[in-house]
Amino acid sequence: MLKQNRELRHDFDEVFSLMMSKATTLNKQEQIPLSDGVGRVLAEDLFSPISVPAWRQSAMDGYGFSTLSSLDCLPVKQTAYAGNAVVPMSENEAIHIMTGAVVPDQVDTIVPIEKACIQQTEQGQYVFKPNAIESGRHIKSIGSDVKEGQKLLSKGHVIRPQDQALLASVGIHQLWVFQKVSLVIFTSGNELITPGNSLKKGQIYDANSFLIESLSQRLPVDVIANERLEDDEEKIKHRLAAWQGQVDVILTVGGASVGEKDFMKAFLASCPNFWTWKLNMKPGKPFSMAISQQTSILALPGNPLAAFMTFQALATPFIQKQAGIKEWQNKPAKRVLASDLKINNDRLVWCQVMETEQGVTPILNASSSQLMNLVESDGYIRINPGQSYQAGDVVDFWGIP
Repeated sequence: MLKQNRELRHDFDEVFSLMMSKATTLNKQEQIPLSDGVGRVLAEDLFSPISVPAWRQSAMDGYGFSTLSSLDCLPVKQTAYAGNAVVPMSENEAIHIMTGAVVPDQVDTIVPIEKACIQQTEQGQYVFKPNAIESGRHIKSIGSDVKEGQKLLSKGHVIRPQDQALLASVGIHQLWVFQKVSLVIFTSGNELITPGNSLKKGQIYDANSFLIESLSQRLPVDVIANERLEDDEEKIKHRLAAWQGQVDVILTVGGASVGEKDFMKAFLASCPNFWTWKLNMKPGKPFSMAISQQTSILALPGNPLAAFMTFQALATPFIQKQAGIKEWQNKPAKRVLASDLKINNDRLVWCQVMETEQGVTPILNASSSQLMNLVESDGYIRINPGQSYQAGDVVDFWGIP
């Protein structure tokens, strides 16, 4: 049971499990054309309506004939091209055939054009049967790529370009997919201004709204609005209340800690279902969540690196599960550590790393506000509390696209 003690640091894995138990697939579906499918989440299993190839098909440019022919030198009576019909032929005839063309029923082997022995006479072209000949060579059988009725993709799969090509190859042109998760982003802070304006003393350019929206757009979501709010309790309350029940998820950035103007969390505390934690992790200690009027509100910290890590580690799987993605938990790859790593840490640390020929190299002494660390890193690794690592150890690695 998770306790909401302000002095207690909450275990990341416990918080993660609780959050994911609150994320349910929205199950709103729509039909879309295949051309719009990349990045969408399938709402049904897909099976092939046909076999591929649907007929016996030549795998090479060459000459086809029957191994049962009694002739050692066969007359070439026709040429077959991909997409064209062929004329029936006898066992004692050969065919000049191109890659992808239909293989006549009488043909059971194809000799590649570069290996064929051809003779041109006044009567026409002839091909010699090789001494060693094998039935079935260079002929693709019906269904050798895909069989009719074969399961292609599962419900919850995120369509990739290669998946789109596979579906097109069997003639599927419409898809039932889950609707995208509707999302609103709020960043807060009187110090934030839009790039393009002149900085006054004490102001900073707003980077978080760009960061979180761009990260969100890699997921199956519709970003309905991206607003920046002043540190005004009534205005924040009004804007958050306006979107409740209208969208699936609200992401807030900043105002999630315990400062005098951290009004985001103060509003969330008024929601019927509210959780707030000091996570035992770095970066990204403060994190809160609320569910109100079927809208999930996730409150990310304001420092860019902390906002990035809580988005990656907590918001991303939460949204992926809501979107209906079957494999919603992002699984790490394995990498070798290029150097010793000793951190006097009593909490989980998400450490930015660079990939080298020797393995991954940690970027140490990172401040949670240093965006250059994200730019220079190729990904991050998880360092558990109290653990140190030596060069050559295998670590969990998440890449940054």
